[in-house]
Amino acid sequence: MKWFAYLIRSLALVLFTVFGTNMAFAVQVSVSEIRYFQTEITHVGQADDVGFAARAPPLATTNVAFTGGVNVTRGGAFALHGQKTVAALFGFGGDYIAPNRVSVSDIGELRSPSRQVLEGEDALIGSTQGLQSRTAGTFDNVVQGTHGDSATSYLYTIDDRGVNIALETTPAATPRGNIVHTNLSDRAAIGGEAWFGPNNTVTINAGSGRFGDGAGITQQQWNNTVSYWEGLGYTVNPIPFGSR
Repeated sequence: MKWFAYLIRSLALVLFTVFGTNMAFAVQVSVSEIRYFQTEITHVGQADDVGFAARAPPLATTNVAFTGGVNVTRGGAFALHGQKTVAALFGFGGDYIAPNRVSVSDIGELRSPSRQVLEGEDALIGSTQGLQSRTAGTFDNVVQGTHGDSATSYLYTIDDRGVNIALETTPAATPRGNIVHTNLSDRAAIGGEAWFGPNNTVTINAGSGRFGDGAGITQQQWNNTVSYWEGLGYTVNPIPFGSR
């Protein structure tokens, strides 16, 4: 039986040597996975600068300045995966070239009449006597006439109410028996005469000894007066400066 026990011990030693050595020196194996994703391409499209010209219509205020070119100063569009648009960004810049309207201050300061005001000539009339005032838009129900016709002539002044008009033949308790410019305004930048025609046309002069050519206005003030009338929406036929 001794030989059998010796055999068992030998087999156990062989088994321990084989398996024990392998287990002692076994190296851990790491398993890794490599994944490949679809390539994402972002396309950026830059828009060219564009421009357009615009002129604003006359408004009820005098500080209209939206005349001239308005340019896109930067622009862009972004798309993912080549097709789907996800953003569009644009920036605009305003380029003011010239104002639409002149203001009353461009015509001149409001000033007192340059000649003596006689009895009744300082009584300001109102809408019940036919006075109309405008900073924008045309006048209502005007009598049409021709230049030089005293029956259809209007007196006008320009002050902080805009353009004020009334028929010159409007009765008043003045030495003339009708209104004068100081019945429209006690202070004005300019005054004159006006004749209205069809299709929003008007003929004007600076014929006023109180606020017009008799009060020392300049050619530039007259030019600005014409522009102010145009801002109301009229096609203006101006009588040459210094003439009536």
